Amino acid sequence: MKKLVLRLGLIVSVFTIALGSCDKPEDTPPPEETTKSLTAKVDGDDFVGELIFGKIDQNHNLIINAVNNQDAEIVLDIKNFDGAGEYDLSALFPGKGTYTPDTSGTDLFSSSSENGNGSVIITNWNDTDSIVDGTFSFKAELNSDTLFVDLTNGEFKNIPVTFIEDMTPDGNNSFLVKVDGVNWEQNGNSVSGQINNDTTLNITAQNTTSTPSSFTINLPNDIAAGTYTIIENNPDLQIIYTESFNTYVSISGSIEITEHNLENNHIEGVFNFVGNNSVTSETKNFTNGEFSVDYEQ
Repeated sequence: MKKLVLRLGLIVSVFTIALGSCDKPEDTPPPEETTKSLTAKVDGDDFVGELIFGKIDQNHNLIINAVNNQDAEIVLDIKNFDGAGEYDLSALFPGKGTYTPDTSGTDLFSSSSENGNGSVIITNWNDTDSIVDGTFSFKAELNSDTLFVDLTNGEFKNIPVTFIEDMTPDGNNSFLVKVDGVNWEQNGNSVSGQINNDTTLNITAQNTTSTPSSFTINLPNDIAAGTYTIIENNPDLQIIYTESFNTYVSISGSIEITEHNLENNHIEGVFNFVGNNSVTSETKNFTNGEFSVDYEQ
């Protein structure tokens, strides 16, 4: 309609031509494409995003990813996105900012670590065209270490946001644990259970919204309530954690099954374990684990 208004001055003298132009959309010049950008300082060094995208997932979380020409990545994970305003990224809140020096994700610095902090300010949210602008800064700690990076002067402009198709959470399935002290949590469709080969109950939880990671717990399908010791190389009672291309398999710890309703296919439990990466010999500590799952036969 704005283009029609611009043509009103021509209608008086060229009425017929103006009408003809309305019937020929191909004569209307296309709108100019707005350039998106994300920049920041990482410990004082310039970060300029080259591959940038934004999305809002089924849980109304806004996730902005940017990768520079050296494969370093910044991810802003804003929980319960609700338009313009300030969103906390510290360990006490569910949102987080992360930085990886390369996209393998081996060294992940996170503001949600114990000593991390920061915030994102959404300065503009165009809900008609799904375009977002904002600023950010955060201090991120390397998992299982005391190394930090400071991200300052962060700014993003004209980021188009894609909405992931809404999905209704499947029941009340939940899975949470601390990975080297950092919260890891999934709910709904991201958590599931399945009986395999009539003997093994597999519980899985997957995070696909930012840096990919997942858990798998293998249990006897008829396991009763009680506390069980995890030992190395026991596939019948085992927990596996994967992040990017790194896999950690349980070598010690325990699982307590607090409820297992065989009639209704529902299981709940708590766990702690140490996981070992057989390639790098690195270990991770997994504490305060909990799960509640409705599973399928």
